[in-house]
Amino acid sequence: MATDYTILKGLAHSYLQTRAQFLVQAAQYPELAGNDSIVGRIGEMIAAQFLQLQGRQVVKHAALNHAVTDLLATMPGGQPRAVSVKLITAENKSGSTTRLKDGWDEFILIELNVAYQVHRLGWLTLDELRSNGQEQLAHDQPITSRRMLTTKGLIGRYGKVYDSQDERESLMLNSLL
Repeated sequence: MATDYTILKGLAHSYLQTRAQFLVQAAQYPELAGNDSIVGRIGEMIAAQFLQLQGRQVVKHAALNHAVTDLLATMPGGQPRAVSVKLITAENKSGSTTRLKDGWDEFILIELNVAYQVHRLGWLTLDELRSNGQEQLAHDQPITSRRMLTTKGLIGRYGKVYDSQDERESLMLNSLL
């Protein structure tokens, strides 16, 4: 049976039109500005809100296509810290994404569930790795994966994982997207 491309073309056009509308509207907000990765932009917006909830000032990195860091976060009177952000959606069946490149001070990994809500958010600082004698792990450029958010994962062992299954944490996570 031959494929009816009329339906497939309609789906493709619908997606592309929605994407174009998103890009036009997102261009009005620095929090959603960026490169071609819309999922990455959304992850950066979620991470910025998370950091702002901690009283930090957050700006997008000046170079929108910066290879290592996405955000600069500063405590009042403090020095800016480079933040690398990665987002993994439920659609990602392998559970992994790009390598975590060297050069970050803080790393935020966000996992979205099938309803596109924040399921887990992991936060790791280079300072935490140093204090545990594990700074080399940051320089090994590991592949970012959901496993990092487990109790035996990089963030689970040396950082903090916020989980929507925890009643207190779910309120905060639900407010981010």
